[in-house]
Amino acid sequence: MTQKEIAERLSISRPTVTLALSGSDRVNAETRRKVEEMAKKLNYQPNQASRILSTKKSNSIGILVASLSNPHFGEMSELLFQKLKKHGYSSIFAIDIDSKDYCTLLDEMKSRCVDGIISYFHPYQQDKLLELEKAGLPVVVFNGTRACRLDFVGIDYFLLGFKATNHLLNCGRTRIAWLGLCSDDRYAGYKQALQGHNIQPDPALSIEICAKAEDGYTAMTQLLRDKKNNLPDAVYCHNDLVAIGAMDAVVKYGLKVPEDISFVGTDNIVLGKYSNPNLTTIDLERNEIAEKTVDIILDKIAKKNKISDYSTIVEPDLVIRDSCGYNNLMNKEAEI
Repeated sequence: MTQKEIAERLSISRPTVTLALSGSDRVNAETRRKVEEMAKKLNYQPNQASRILSTKKSNSIGILVASLSNPHFGEMSELLFQKLKKHGYSSIFAIDIDSKDYCTLLDEMKSRCVDGIISYFHPYQQDKLLELEKAGLPVVVFNGTRACRLDFVGIDYFLLGFKATNHLLNCGRTRIAWLGLCSDDRYAGYKQALQGHNIQPDPALSIEICAKAEDGYTAMTQLLRDKKNNLPDAVYCHNDLVAIGAMDAVVKYGLKVPEDISFVGTDNIVLGKYSNPNLTTIDLERNEIAEKTVDIILDKIAKKNKISDYSTIVEPDLVIRDSCGYNNLMNKEAEI
């Protein structure tokens, strides 16, 4: 079925059909309604390439995420997809596994004539995004930090690390280990919280690892072996996957969580809610980040990418469950 056939059925011109299907206000509402009804009745499917040529819009957004082996990015992708769909946009996803193909994937998205790009924050590849934006393609970064040179929606990771560690300190823990990237703002917040309680961070309790469950398990096993006579009483983890892996190592070592070693993760992925014990974590507020990211990219598209400072920081929230020992502490106090 073609636009020409719709025009013949309604005895109108083909250009009128084209304008009506594109939502142009140059066609009166009644004619537009008839065209849309006939198109639906005849199961008309627009030619995407032709539509892009005529409207200069694809109604699609490129979304670049890191490896989906981390549920955080899977959940974030779904939220972005749903929110864009509500606004009539389709999503073209690309996965940057191990950060090797970042620039290539961005070029592929541009070649597909996307109207804008939403990307995860890659601190060492910002020049490529700036290049695309300079060429007129709107860009927004999610999970960005203040080091981001583009419009972004992000989290204060320093505050996040501070909050998590401070909560463990308030639960009475003093030998708190860190499992994660030591270049991360979370780690800086962790150290600041310790120093605020007159505790000097012990370098032997900080293990640099990637953000995977198996890395958490391996690092915690190493910590238990090397520090068996002076174990940490708590662990703050780069993300929930690391925490879940590390808790498994503690249990297999014959210790209890949180009685012997308590845990706080970061992300608030669904798995953490059902771990044993269920995981205390910092919520990255994915829904709010996705909502604001979509609002910004659509606004930039509507304003034809005119320069404006859209960047915003979302406040992280502590989600208290069983792994940190807080509930046990409250129960003991209630018994006194």
